[in-house]
Amino acid sequence: MPPNPHPLIVHFPIALLMASIFFDVVAFWSRKEAFEKAAKWNLALGMLTGIAAVISGLLAEESVPQFPIIHETVERHETLAYITLGVFAILFLWRFIKDGKFFERWRAFYLALAVIGILILGATAYYGGELVYKFGAGMPSQPWWRK
Repeated sequence: MPPNPHPLIVHFPIALLMASIFFDVVAFWSRKEAFEKAAKWNLALGMLTGIAAVISGLLAEESVPQFPIIHETVERHETLAYITLGVFAILFLWRFIKDGKFFERWRAFYLALAVIGILILGATAYYGGELVYKFGAGMPSQPWWRK
């Protein structure tokens, strides 16, 4: 396994959380329970992998050079990751604790908050991409499989 698994892990919550919102929108228009379940379980898996991404990111932070511009980008990325996880944690708790009639009545607000969460997730991913592709942060000078 590479010394820094964070870049491998982050793609799972991005895909799963986006899929959750996609299935929520499809469920809203189609009124089919199968899409409701798909949205619910993609959200649950997205939260689990999101927690793993944050933990691996905290561990990876130690390997990033401490130049001011890179450090600022790391801090921005980290802050946005916490906010993203917080927004989706609210959606997760709302979904799993207040399912049923309460959820149906507030679905439009839930979807609006979910869209905000996806936008913050996109900003988080943008700064993570800057760290890797602009600054080369966390990238070994020699590929890990050749060491």
